[in-house]
Amino acid sequence: MKKVCGITNFLLLIMLLASVSMSTAQLIDVDWTQLHQLKLESPPLDVASTPDGELIFILMSGKVAIYNNGSLNQLNQIPIEAGYDRMAYAADSRMLVLTNTSTRELKSIRVSRVFEISTEGSPSMGPENAPVTLAVFDDYECGYCARMEASFSQLLTQYPQKLRLVIKQYPLRSHPRAREAAIAAIAAHQQGKFWEVHSQIFANQKELSPQKLDEIAESFGLDMIQFKQDLLSQEVLSLIVRDVREGQKIGVAGTPTIFINGKHVTDRSLQNLSKLINQELTK
Repeated sequence: MKKVCGITNFLLLIMLLASVSMSTAQLIDVDWTQLHQLKLESPPLDVASTPDGELIFILMSGKVAIYNNGSLNQLNQIPIEAGYDRMAYAADSRMLVLTNTSTRELKSIRVSRVFEISTEGSPSMGPENAPVTLAVFDDYECGYCARMEASFSQLLTQYPQKLRLVIKQYPLRSHPRAREAAIAAIAAHQQGKFWEVHSQIFANQKELSPQKLDEIAESFGLDMIQFKQDLLSQEVLSLIVRDVREGQKIGVAGTPTIFINGKHVTDRSLQNLSKLINQELTK
């Protein structure tokens, strides 16, 4: 009897301590809102997402379905062998890592987001219907951008009918003369002299005063009255604003940032650019 009473008293003590703990615990205020609900065709095995939450990867038997988190529209799917039942997303390498727990197999898949980059009105060189488009977000005070010009020239020579080079304006706030230089380049574009002025701005990027930009424009025979008007025109300014906003939206953090057929390029070496262009041409 004493043993039973001892156990009973111990249980009562545990219950008392639990009630005291719950009563003294500090509650937090939580606000929650259901955003979306999705009905899938088959049971999900695992779920992962990009760090910004924009893309959701849903692992199902035989495929990984890719959804837009904002609307939960299916964007694409990656076919895989059945049996993989775990998944994680490695943000630093943009890889999906899949695991088959029964066979202890692991598979990694690099996922490259393909962006639709606007090219209408932007300066370009090469056929408009070229199978490969290389779009570069440039800053005229960026030394790396200036050095990339030689690589772009070689690529255009190497792929004369296959490559189109598109220049996007992305003046950085840390470069005080870059915005004025971008405006001058697009103003020259209005008179069909973009590439000449573009090249000379890079050649003189350490002295991009308004006087120097005027001097460059005048040296190529531009109508200076029209040039001065275009420096203030809404059409020119709108094009630059469009490029900057687009770059911000697709994750451009510095310059030069290069996209080949909408895919971000991290290795900007000439060898790698040629390799990626060849890969696009063989698709």
